[in-house]
Amino acid sequence: MTDERTYWLDTMQRIASPVLHSLANETLHSDLPTETPPLKPSALLEAFGRTICGLGPWLGATDIPENEKAVQAEFLDLYYRGLANGMRPESRDYMPIVGDHQPLVDMAFLADGILRGGDRMIDDMPEDVQDDFLYALQLTAQIKPYESNWVLFSVLVEIMRWKLDDPAYSQQKIDTLLQKMMQWYRGDGIYGDGQDVHVDYYNSYVIHPLLVDAVTYYSDAYTRSIRDVVYQRAARYAASLERVISPEGTFPVLGRSITYRFGAFHALAQAVWQHNLPENVAPSQVTAVIQRTATATDMFDANGWLNIGFYGNQPTMGEGYINHGSVYLCNTVFLPLGLPVSDPFWADPAKDWTAKAIYGNAPVPRDEPVNY
Repeated sequence: MTDERTYWLDTMQRIASPVLHSLANETLHSDLPTETPPLKPSALLEAFGRTICGLGPWLGATDIPENEKAVQAEFLDLYYRGLANGMRPESRDYMPIVGDHQPLVDMAFLADGILRGGDRMIDDMPEDVQDDFLYALQLTAQIKPYESNWVLFSVLVEIMRWKLDDPAYSQQKIDTLLQKMMQWYRGDGIYGDGQDVHVDYYNSYVIHPLLVDAVTYYSDAYTRSIRDVVYQRAARYAASLERVISPEGTFPVLGRSITYRFGAFHALAQAVWQHNLPENVAPSQVTAVIQRTATATDMFDANGWLNIGFYGNQPTMGEGYINHGSVYLCNTVFLPLGLPVSDPFWADPAKDWTAKAIYGNAPVPRDEPVNY
């Protein structure tokens, strides 16, 4: 699947490059498109945080092909320069935290990407940049989350503070909010978004990925006690996601934030990267959605920025909170790029995904609900 990895890498670069190059050059504020000027203040952090959330595993990987190493080194440099520009108050691309709730979301996505990338995402962070970043995290921690998937954003912010040795981080806050999320479980791999259950992809955009990462990167008595069941539920949900991919590589257009495009498969991509798929779902099955979605000729504008839409340029599909920075959550589908080329995901022969196999009249195991 060497050619497929090349396609993934090329597609990831095409999507992420405008964000990372503009921020590194301190021009993201002027370059990022907007449907309704002026640019929403949080849009810069949305674009950057969501991009890093998806690229973290690849940026932090040490076992990648030789032909990727120069690109990886370039993107790591762009990340560090971008982080410095985004966190420095004097910068033209400063990402303000106060005065809005949205920074809680995207500081958490940024933190999650850094945690996923490991020490390579932190080791070369200059002391003044780390100080600015930590201060931004501390400001973000003062934002109260809504009673919904937002509690997980507060959790990831606290875990990032812990990772940066902030003595004021709150273990109690982490545990209390995780307990709340666990109480919203509704069964068969599905969590409520707060007390409510919605027909959308928020279990994949946010809930399973951040919950899994919380118990992966932070360890105390409570997170250890729930770790296995969190992984099991995430595996079940990932298997369900794989089954919604049609034989043609399309998937249902359902619910809020659908303009995140193939970010709807964040949880599936994470399960592949972390080797957390059920036994009856082969990693090499999870490959069709990017290519089908990216066939839209107007997915990008003339300057290479993502348009708002599900397939192409469809701005009416975006809710009021959606801007051109928001849609970069689609980068989370690229988590498997953090796997070495020897991993079964890349090394195994391509295999039909479930729906394609079914419509090809091949034997397929029945889908079994779970009770954990």
